[in-house]
Amino acid sequence: MELQSGRYLLDFESKRMVTTSYAYASKMEIVHNKNMENGKVFTFEYLEPYQNGSCHQYSNCLHCLTDSSCGWCDITNECLPRSVNETESCVKDIEWDKERGETIREWHYLTITPSACANCSNYISCESCVNTKLCEWWTEEARCARIGRLPNAVVSLYECPIPCRQRSNCTKCLDERGRCVWCEATQECFSFSVYTSEYQFGLCREWMDQAGLMGVTSRSGSSLTGNDQCKSCSRHSNCSSCLHSLSCGWCYSLENPITGVCVQGDFNQAHVNCSAIINEYRNSSLNADESGWAYAQCPDVDECDLGLHDCHPDALCTNTHGSFSCQCKRGFNGDGKENCTKTCYERCVNGYCSEAPDYKCECNLGWTGPDCRTNCGCYNHSTCLQVNNDRI
Repeated sequence: MELQSGRYLLDFESKRMVTTSYAYASKMEIVHNKNMENGKVFTFEYLEPYQNGSCHQYSNCLHCLTDSSCGWCDITNECLPRSVNETESCVKDIEWDKERGETIREWHYLTITPSACANCSNYISCESCVNTKLCEWWTEEARCARIGRLPNAVVSLYECPIPCRQRSNCTKCLDERGRCVWCEATQECFSFSVYTSEYQFGLCREWMDQAGLMGVTSRSGSSLTGNDQCKSCSRHSNCSSCLHSLSCGWCYSLENPITGVCVQGDFNQAHVNCSAIINEYRNSSLNADESGWAYAQCPDVDECDLGLHDCHPDALCTNTHGSFSCQCKRGFNGDGKENCTKTCYERCVNGYCSEAPDYKCECNLGWTGPDCRTNCGCYNHSTCLQVNNDRI
């Protein structure tokens, strides 16, 4: 550019040196006749901001604002003269309005102060990051940084991983590069950086990331795949394991609650037709009113009635909620499962069992009766003899 008489073009820059001490403030100044004893500092009224006017040559915001006649349009990523009408020049087509039959356009004011320029950390997508030509994308950490800091960083569009929002299922979401998260409730893949803005009010209650545990940014060296981590209710074969998995519930047969299928649902209902899904997976023929839905607690199974207990043949089975108990029948002793040994039918109160082959109560002196409960009244001095229904 051609300078007027008495004007000089100055180009200077400063670099910050990071040290352990911040006790000394740095200072930069332009001095006239510095070698002379009375060198003078140029004050701001003698300095005029640089301007060229060829705004189109600048490719990023900070570079654009080095020219005081230019401003940065952030929605088109263009450097424009400040003299333009923003409503006509800094505009972008957003979407098509079907009702009006016209394109909806959006316009922004030009950015004219360097502090308002977006820095690398402001970009949350690979595409917007590398388009600046000043930033690089760190795929494993899903963040944007100043270019030249990481050897294997992404610096061109064709190297960018598929955006999270374009991954159609859980496996694709977690297997591709990039820190994407799969939301079970909405069945969507998203970048975790937008969680608080996209899923307000707890709309996504459970999610999985590529490491299997939230807070881990890389799955390098792990044998896990997206398919291993991706949740499928149908992988659970019983109600107990099914209900331990959030958003899964148990569709079951009312006649035999063990016959069932683990499916997606909520406290109110399953997200599928329970009877139909049981018939499909269990090869049964249930009617709509012959199936039930459990989400908070598994239905009780009567193992005794269904013959699913392991009680001893000489034991009685008693159903309890979620289980059953075994007790040897009268005339048998044991734990009810492993053994039930034959003994006297009556409990010998004042005597003992004679065991095989009679299994009768042998009463102590002064006692009589089938269970040795009856006192002879002989003051324990003799046995009782039964004569015409009288004890003597």
